[in-house]
Amino acid sequence: MKIGTAYCRELSQEISIYQLRDQHFDENNDTNADKLTFTCRSANCSAELADINATNPRPKQTPHFRTFANSSHQCELESTDTSLQNTDEGTRGAPKAYKETNFPLEFIVERPKKDEPQQTLATKEDQPKISRTIPAIEESSTKTNKPSKAHTRTSDLEHIAECFLSNQDDNELLKQQQLSIGDQQLSYRQYFKPTKFFDGKDALRVYYGQLKHIKPYGKDRHTSFGLEFVKWPEVDGKAYPLQIYLSNQLISNYRKQKLFTNQMQYFLENTEQKVLCFFYGCPEIVERKYRDKDKEGSYQRLEANITNLDHLFLCFV
Repeated sequence: MKIGTAYCRELSQEISIYQLRDQHFDENNDTNADKLTFTCRSANCSAELADINATNPRPKQTPHFRTFANSSHQCELESTDTSLQNTDEGTRGAPKAYKETNFPLEFIVERPKKDEPQQTLATKEDQPKISRTIPAIEESSTKTNKPSKAHTRTSDLEHIAECFLSNQDDNELLKQQQLSIGDQQLSYRQYFKPTKFFDGKDALRVYYGQLKHIKPYGKDRHTSFGLEFVKWPEVDGKAYPLQIYLSNQLISNYRKQKLFTNQMQYFLENTEQKVLCFFYGCPEIVERKYRDKDKEGSYQRLEANITNLDHLFLCFV
């Protein structure tokens, strides 16, 4: 049995698989998912759970918790929680693959600053030492039979994108699920838009599309990166290349810098695989001068200005 949330003994709270991933890779956070143990979140159940892909930087399967083979559930959670799915294996998006149905209700665009009060979590070795970097989400130190609240809010685009990606064949579900970003609320289907359909009139959305290439820049060629999409959007009848530039400063200040640079290096070394890119923002037409000395003048292109790498998510498809 697969499930999207679990109760963590060491943290004494319910946690989603994406909260676990976020804390594990956050370099300002001491959480080590490899040292944590999990059980069913129901108060009437002691089933042991394993985390799947919690520490994998590039999971091919949608991350989740799974019941150990020698353990079983003693609760009715299976019939009431839509995050419980079949036990068939499969890569992300495959017909029998696990589908993430713990849809966050809100995407937090700006994370709380470090000097703001934060809730602390405890570990086996050091209590308390781990600090959360997102607001508390109605968590409890005891198990409960109430519907899960561990997925209500997130500041990491990965969770939101995975909900869309693993359920993209269920259009009705995506229409039903609502997402709030800032003061705007839309369905998941409305918020997600292919980059090729950007027409210059759209507001802030989560755009996605296949990358044509990832180009490294900098002295060692791996300190900043340029992303270019395969499909060219049309604005007022004219097609423009769509690009994203990720500066060395942006990457260096990112709380998950090691994870991000590791991912980019892997993408560069495996160019035969298709990379899908999600980003939150609104592209703008800009004018740039040619870098090639043989070309004079300038050209126009669409650029998405990413100021927070939590607003970007890349994966193989």
